[in-house]
Amino acid sequence: QHIIKMLVPMLKRQISEPSDKYYGGFTDDLTILKVADYIEGAIAAYGTIENVKLTTKLMKSINAGIVFLRRSQIAMGKEKGGFPNSADYKEAGVPKTASVINLKTAQQATTTYVKFQNLFKN
Repeated sequence: QHIIKMLVPMLKRQISEPSDKYYGGFTDDLTILKVADYIEGAIAAYGTIENVKLTTKLMKSINAGIVFLRRSQIAMGKEKGGFPNSADYKEAGVPKTASVINLKTAQQATTTYVKFQNLFKN
Protein backbone atom coordinates (compact mmCIF):
# COMPACT_ATOMS: atom_id res chain seq x y z
CA GLN A 1 0.00 0.00 0.00
CA HIS A 2 2.78 2.43 0.89
CA ILE A 3 4.50 2.02 -2.47
CA ILE A 4 1.23 2.76 -4.28
CA LYS A 5 0.77 5.93 -2.21
CA MET A 6 4.23 7.04 -3.32
CA LEU A 7 3.90 6.11 -7.01
CA VAL A 8 0.43 7.48 -7.83
CA PRO A 9 1.31 11.16 -7.25
CA MET A 10 4.40 10.71 -9.42
CA LEU A 11 2.30 9.20 -12.21
CA LYS A 12 0.09 12.28 -12.14
CA ARG A 13 3.09 14.62 -12.48
CA GLN A 14 4.71 12.77 -15.36
CA ILE A 15 4.52 14.37 -18.81
CA SER A 16 2.48 11.80 -20.72
CA GLU A 17 2.06 13.42 -24.12
CA PRO A 18 4.45 11.61 -26.52
CA SER A 19 4.80 14.70 -28.74
CA ASP A 20 6.13 16.78 -25.82
CA LYS A 21 9.91 17.15 -26.04
CA TYR A 22 10.10 16.33 -22.33
CA TYR A 23 7.83 13.29 -22.54
CA GLY A 24 8.50 11.04 -19.56
CA GLY A 25 9.91 13.83 -17.38
CA PHE A 26 7.95 15.55 -14.64
CA THR A 27 5.99 18.75 -14.94
CA ASP A 28 7.87 20.20 -11.97
CA ASP A 29 11.29 18.58 -12.41
CA LEU A 30 13.29 17.74 -15.54
CA THR A 31 16.43 16.60 -13.79
CA ILE A 32 17.80 13.32 -15.10
CA LEU A 33 18.60 12.07 -11.60
CA LYS A 34 15.04 12.60 -10.34
CA VAL A 35 13.47 10.79 -13.31
CA ALA A 36 15.99 7.93 -13.13
CA ASP A 37 15.35 7.55 -9.38
CA TYR A 38 11.59 7.40 -9.95
CA ILE A 39 11.86 4.92 -12.83
CA GLU A 40 14.18 2.69 -10.83
CA GLY A 41 11.68 2.71 -7.95
CA ALA A 42 8.80 2.04 -10.33
CA ILE A 43 10.68 -0.93 -11.79
CA ALA A 44 11.26 -2.32 -8.30
CA ALA A 45 7.58 -1.87 -7.45
CA TYR A 46 6.29 -3.27 -10.72
CA GLY A 47 6.53 -6.92 -9.70
CA THR A 48 4.96 -6.33 -6.29
CA ILE A 49 1.68 -4.75 -7.42
CA GLU A 50 -1.22 -7.07 -8.16
CA ASN A 51 -3.64 -4.48 -9.56
CA VAL A 52 -3.52 -5.04 -13.34
CA LYS A 53 -4.78 -1.55 -14.17
CA LEU A 54 -2.08 0.02 -12.02
CA THR A 55 0.70 -2.21 -13.39
CA THR A 56 -0.35 -1.24 -16.94
CA LYS A 57 -0.13 2.45 -16.01
CA LEU A 58 3.15 1.82 -14.28
CA MET A 59 4.69 0.11 -17.32
CA LYS A 60 3.60 3.01 -19.55
CA SER A 61 5.20 5.39 -17.05
CA ILE A 62 8.41 3.35 -16.96
CA ASN A 63 8.56 3.30 -20.76
CA ALA A 64 7.98 7.07 -20.90
CA GLY A 65 10.78 7.60 -18.37
CA ILE A 66 13.16 5.49 -20.44
CA VAL A 67 12.28 7.58 -23.50
CA PHE A 68 13.01 10.71 -21.46
CA LEU A 69 16.41 9.36 -20.41
CA ARG A 70 17.31 8.39 -23.97
CA ARG A 71 16.30 11.78 -25.34
CA SER A 72 18.23 13.53 -22.57
CA GLN A 73 21.47 11.69 -23.23
CA ILE A 74 23.97 13.79 -25.15
CA ALA A 75 24.16 12.43 -28.69
CA MET A 76 27.10 14.30 -30.19
CA GLY A 77 30.37 15.97 -29.32
CA LYS A 78 32.99 15.29 -26.71
CA GLU A 79 30.32 14.59 -24.04
CA LYS A 80 28.49 12.05 -26.21
CA GLY A 81 26.79 9.46 -24.01
CA GLY A 82 26.80 11.71 -20.96
CA PHE A 83 23.78 13.06 -19.14
CA PRO A 84 23.35 16.73 -18.21
CA ASN A 85 21.87 17.53 -14.80
CA SER A 86 18.62 18.63 -16.44
CA ALA A 87 16.97 17.92 -19.79
CA ASP A 88 16.14 21.58 -20.32
CA TYR A 89 19.79 22.68 -20.11
CA LYS A 90 19.61 24.36 -23.54
CA GLU A 91 16.56 26.49 -22.67
CA ALA A 92 16.93 30.22 -22.05
CA GLY A 93 16.99 31.22 -18.39
CA VAL A 94 17.98 27.79 -17.08
CA PRO A 95 20.87 27.85 -14.56
CA LYS A 96 24.27 26.96 -16.02
CA THR A 97 24.50 24.03 -13.61
CA ALA A 98 21.78 22.30 -15.66
CA SER A 99 24.35 21.46 -18.34
CA VAL A 100 26.90 19.97 -15.94
CA ILE A 101 27.63 16.31 -16.52
CA ASN A 102 28.42 14.39 -13.37
CA LEU A 103 29.14 10.78 -12.53
CA LYS A 104 26.22 10.32 -10.14
CA THR A 105 23.67 11.20 -12.83
CA ALA A 106 25.31 8.91 -15.37
CA GLN A 107 25.48 6.05 -12.87
CA GLN A 108 21.82 6.43 -11.90
CA ALA A 109 20.65 6.58 -15.52
CA THR A 110 22.79 3.58 -16.49
CA THR A 111 21.55 1.54 -13.52
CA THR A 112 18.00 2.38 -14.51
CA TYR A 113 18.62 1.18 -18.08
CA VAL A 114 20.03 -2.11 -16.80
CA LYS A 115 17.12 -2.68 -14.41
CA PHE A 116 14.68 -1.89 -17.22
CA GLN A 117 16.32 -4.48 -19.49
CA ASN A 118 16.26 -7.02 -16.67
CA LEU A 119 12.46 -6.70 -16.44
CA PHE A 120 12.25 -8.64 -19.71
CA LYS A 121 14.87 -11.35 -19.07
CA ASN A 122 12.55 -14.10 -17.80
